[in-house]
Amino acid sequence: MKVLIFTECLAGGVCSVISDQIQYLSAEDKQLQFDLLYSKKDETPKDLAQRFPDVGLIEIPYERGERFFLVKVFCYLLFRVKTKNYSVIHLHSSFSGFLGRIAFGLSAHKLCYTPHCFAFLSEEFSPLKQKVFYWIEKRLSLIGCIVACGGSEAKLAKGFSTKVRVHTISNGVNFSDLTSSVTSSQADIISVGRICKQKGFDDFKALYALASHQYSLVWLGGPKPDGIDYVSGWLSREALFQYYSSARLYVSTAHWEGMPVAPIEAQYFGLPVVAIRTHGVVDCVVDGETGYLCDSIEELYQRCQQLLSDTSEYQRLSHNAKAHIRKHFSLANYAGLLSLYRQIAADTLALSEQTLS
Repeated sequence: MKVLIFTECLAGGVCSVISDQIQYLSAEDKQLQFDLLYSKKDETPKDLAQRFPDVGLIEIPYERGERFFLVKVFCYLLFRVKTKNYSVIHLHSSFSGFLGRIAFGLSAHKLCYTPHCFAFLSEEFSPLKQKVFYWIEKRLSLIGCIVACGGSEAKLAKGFSTKVRVHTISNGVNFSDLTSSVTSSQADIISVGRICKQKGFDDFKALYALASHQYSLVWLGGPKPDGIDYVSGWLSREALFQYYSSARLYVSTAHWEGMPVAPIEAQYFGLPVVAIRTHGVVDCVVDGETGYLCDSIEELYQRCQQLLSDTSEYQRLSHNAKAHIRKHFSLANYAGLLSLYRQIAADTLALSEQTLS
């Protein structure tokens, strides 16, 4: 069985999820072959060949931001990608889902689509654009199937139509990669992500103003702004794990998410998560059990104070966080994805034989 994965967002959590999925699926089924079609971004890792061994890497020869980028990529998909070579085509991210479902529409039976957060949730767009994106998602939702990366995303997808085929396969993480020998504290409170509106960096700045006189706070990500010393810039995975293993709390100020990987990884290391209540985050943080979900930065700050001053409550949530992640977010989640791929491949083969006969 040969699978094509297409994403224009090969960076951050999406890159980690795709890497983990391929690793798990390849180990479970030696007959699987993967091609990864991607568009490079500034944040795209430089070591793709090491991250994706035995995977056919196909870089789209256009850069996001160049003139007519959308049209160029669409034409590339339509005329250069031979869909007949694949049993399954998996589209990752809203952009890829939009272009892929149109360009590969004649192969709809092969398509599955994981949004990793629908574009219409983005507060970077005007209300009018959000409505347009919602309308597009609704109209395209009957092409192929939607593979939601968490419960919030599945609920939104099911809201498009009762005819939409939705499979919920929650993100998993590779526990064997999550190791660090560092024990000395590097920060009390950490957060991970790109510096952008989606991840709520301005809200983190507000939290820093409230809490920095008591605690050390570090934002792990980039691009690093000039003159802000509590932002680390982009880190290696090893350096990130060192922060996970030595910090005390993880905070999430994100405004919208699909199923974020960083809070899952942080809880694996025993960090309670104090987060703004939002899509995606509510699927991996159990309020009052593995962390706290808050409705304002002020409440988030108060919860941080509470946890960092109450040893028994901290230990309870830390213990629960470790157990929760190990139980619900292992790579075994992707067994459902393997079953889905096999079903799509079988349907593709049956349709092909029917056409020939």
